[in-house]
Amino acid sequence: MEESEINLVESFEVSLLNDDSKDLLATVGDTGLDAIITGGALDGVPILGVLNGIFKVTKNYQMHRLYKKMVLFLYGLSDFSQRDKEKFLHEYTVANQEKGSEVLLAVIDKIDNANKISILCNLMRAKINGEISIDNFVRLCQVIERLPYVDFKNLVKYKVDYSELGTDDVLSSSGVIYNSVIDANGGDKYRLNYMGKLLLRYGIGIDTDVNAPTPVSMPNMVSAKVVGETLNFEEL
Repeated sequence: MEESEINLVESFEVSLLNDDSKDLLATVGDTGLDAIITGGALDGVPILGVLNGIFKVTKNYQMHRLYKKMVLFLYGLSDFSQRDKEKFLHEYTVANQEKGSEVLLAVIDKIDNANKISILCNLMRAKINGEISIDNFVRLCQVIERLPYVDFKNLVKYKVDYSELGTDDVLSSSGVIYNSVIDANGGDKYRLNYMGKLLLRYGIGIDTDVNAPTPVSMPNMVSAKVVGETLNFEEL
């Protein structure tokens, strides 16, 4: 890892754990985010000072984007104690077998829409509060990265058997729905699986029973006896 990358990781961890950042971050709720970024009012937070410094020198737009996401992330978790966040980072490090602050920084960096940051904060909050496991937090971070922001609002539709052209494929490939109705006549439908329910309840804040069964129905399916005999396709 290059020295600049080490500085980013170290400054991020200090910023996340340091309670002294709370007072500076408290201004986020009262001031426009773009104005804060432009004015450098939060450069006293170590990671934000580093990112802004890199941006001023390189004019790298990615640094500007990361700065914006980092402000939202730190602000979203500023009410938690240093002890809570230290415990989280320890568990996150063990789960990933890699430095937790480095992995978390990479997660934030790869998020393509700043609006997803609040979902990430909600899930981290749920882990700190003991509502989800660290392993499921890791899995859900991957879901946040893969799922387009426009499709998060569609999750609630899949609390029941449902199908929508295009959306089915995206949610299925992201690992949050399963094929709940398998219809030989082409009327397949889908429903939230366990990970989808966790994301909806703890990431988005819409109530759902995460422990409800995940049944599968198979209407209009041909049944055939295949045990102890050869299947005769002419009989179908």
